[in-house]
Amino acid sequence: MHDQRVAVVTRTPAGRRKLAGWEHAHQQRIGAALHRLPAADQAAVRSALPAVARLVDHLDAPSPAGVSHDDCGHTTRGMDQ
Repeated sequence: MHDQRVAVVTRTPAGRRKLAGWEHAHQQRIGAALHRLPAADQAAVRSALPAVARLVDHLDAPSPAGVSHDDCGHTTRGMDQ
């Protein structure tokens, strides 16, 4: 039996401001760390960003048939695979 209840959650204006503050702080932290890297490493990170963005897109995509993930994100396969 599957529970099919649904809850809709929205952010309040205060929540949106808090998230925006966290995002800004995170961007500042990442930017500062990036600037401490040698130029070649900075270029390597920048060139990897499109691939990382594609990876993130796959995190939201449904898994192939027969493949699922446990609570820790480990890949598990059905018995028939």
